[in-house]
Amino acid sequence: MVMRFTAALVCILLAGICSAQVPVLRLRKQPVRIPVRHADPWAVKTMLEGGQLQFPELSTILALMGQTPPASGGGTSLIEDGKLIVNPSDNSLWFIPNN
Repeated sequence: MVMRFTAALVCILLAGICSAQVPVLRLRKQPVRIPVRHADPWAVKTMLEGGQLQFPELSTILALMGQTPPASGGGTSLIEDGKLIVNPSDNSLWFIPNN
C-alpha cells in the first residue's frame, strides 16, 4: 500500500517537473488567418468586436469604395488580447495578438 502511494507520488511530481520546463512566457504569438467563405468579412469583424450590425450590405459597398465602415460599439467584444484586420482581397480576417 505504501509502495503504490510512493510510486504514484513520484509519478505526479515527475509529471509536474516536466510540464514546468515549458517556457510559457517565451511562446511566440503569431498572426492567425481566418478565412471567411460565404459572409461579409466586415460584418463578421463587427460582430466579433461586439458592435451593432444594422446594415450589413453597407460595409461591402463602403469597402468597394475604399472606405472602412464606421464602427459602432455597445456590445461585449469576443476578442480580448489582440485585434482583427480585414483583408478584402482574399475575403479573410487576420487576428493579430498583442505581445
